[in-house]
Amino acid sequence: MAAAIAASRKRRVSDDSCASNQSKDIELVPCNRLDVQTSGLVVLAENKDAARRFQQLLLDGKVYKRYRALVSGTSTNFHVDEKLHHKISDSVFGRPVPRLIASIDSDTDASVHKWRDARATILAVQPRKGLQELEIELDTGRTHQLRAQLAAIGCPVLDDALYKELSGFIWKGNFDDDHAAKLVHNAKTSDAPIGLQCCQLNFDHKVSFAAQPWWR
Repeated sequence: MAAAIAASRKRRVSDDSCASNQSKDIELVPCNRLDVQTSGLVVLAENKDAARRFQQLLLDGKVYKRYRALVSGTSTNFHVDEKLHHKISDSVFGRPVPRLIASIDSDTDASVHKWRDARATILAVQPRKGLQELEIELDTGRTHQLRAQLAAIGCPVLDDALYKELSGFIWKGNFDDDHAAKLVHNAKTSDAPIGLQCCQLNFDHKVSFAAQPWWR
């Protein structure tokens, strides 16, 4: 994204009052972020006022995000309109990531960790050479939400080393903390691309689509 911002600081604009073009400096402001390993759409505003307006749309829940996820675990039969509903932790055991996933009925009130609601809806399912490609709409936007949720149900995102150790693990109570701590501390970080793309953004009655993901 940094390269895109640097390359876009100048643009050619037409001046109706003269025949020649002139350069105009544009200070682009990033309005949303993606994980280093995630590809897809990023919104850039041409000024800080526009960036603040977009941030307010985010806070008001008026920015709709869809992701493509290429996942392993073909034994899980996803279906259209299926809801993924869990609780997701903030940072745990002294590490900012990975995040833990808890079942909705787990006793998170007695936990030392802070938990938030995590909801998403599966919109499409397509088999791809022994894998599954999912199109998912976020109903909540938590850090690493889809990566953590999909790993927890045994269908981690392709090449996601960070959540490999946590595949199939769902926190159910404080008795799981010792095991969870080992999994979190054994998790490996990587900058390699994973099978996750922000493929669509919908806000202000406008819809933007990403190009084909790298795995197609």
